[in-house]
Amino acid sequence: MNRPRPGTTAASDTAVNVLCLVKGDERYVWLYDNDQRAEMLRSIGRFAAEPQLEFSWYDAAVLCQKVRQQQEGNG
Repeated sequence: MNRPRPGTTAASDTAVNVLCLVKGDERYVWLYDNDQRAEMLRSIGRFAAEPQLEFSWYDAAVLCQKVRQQQEGNG
């Protein structure tokens, strides 16, 4: 009997997208599927609004553009 590995789903066509940013000593990594894209974009905005982070609104704009380009490519 074929069982999914831990951390995976039985539907192998569910893609996991990865978005990363390394800025100084800080590392930002998002793992999301297509259904979570809107929430992931909102989380990028929350990081940009956090003054204690090196993450800027420019970083947020660049990453959001990459997500949108990826979405168009998967169309």
